[in-house]
Amino acid sequence: MSKEAPIVLLADDAELNLEVLATLMRHNNLRYECANTGTKAFAAASATRFDLLVLDIRMPGMLGYEVLAALREDPSTASHKTPAISVTGEDDLDGFFDFLRNQGFVQVIAKPWENDALVELILKLVWPRERLSPQSSLTSDPVQLLKLRRMFCDDLRKRLPQLERDYLGPPIQYGESVREAVHRLRGVVGMVGAPALAHAVDEFRHIQSLDALRTIRFEADAFIDAVNASN
Repeated sequence: MSKEAPIVLLADDAELNLEVLATLMRHNNLRYECANTGTKAFAAASATRFDLLVLDIRMPGMLGYEVLAALREDPSTASHKTPAISVTGEDDLDGFFDFLRNQGFVQVIAKPWENDALVELILKLVWPRERLSPQSSLTSDPVQLLKLRRMFCDDLRKRLPQLERDYLGPPIQYGESVREAVHRLRGVVGMVGAPALAHAVDEFRHIQSLDALRTIRFEADAFIDAVNASN
């Protein structure tokens, strides 16, 4: 590539998600800037003309589609016309994905995303005249993959006890705090090579039972033990 590599804005309030996205950008020789709130994403996109915006939907300050709407409404912002894709842990209920597309997103990617598919889409958008193969496999970078898994273990140790306390109450309930914790877990667990834990999280989300919560704990402990054994 003779010209300067495209630059992508990565916006997500989950540190692990940003680290995964940043790793994929580096593997594919793309420049990037990170923002962990919607407010920071809007400020960055207002000041810098990015080639692509990758916006999470549920972020502090501003939701992802609010960021995009504010950019589109203000021609003075540097990324006023920059294409954007949405990455979201939300379900496509009541036409939510169509709503996001109607807000101006060129594509909606559900979490946990498939790395190859996400990178292929990004490359097509930032290098439309090139035919590039995505270099996205984290398994080819064992040091970085272990780093991501350790980050996820740290997150599990902090968030899982809180999830258990919030659900068990009393009373036992699948309230907003539990829903938010499951949303965050679901958004990252598939990206660190933990399929059994990912299945357990989805099962708890649908069944909402104490046994399903216990399965999450069992699989989380097994994953943490496996990561510790790989040191």
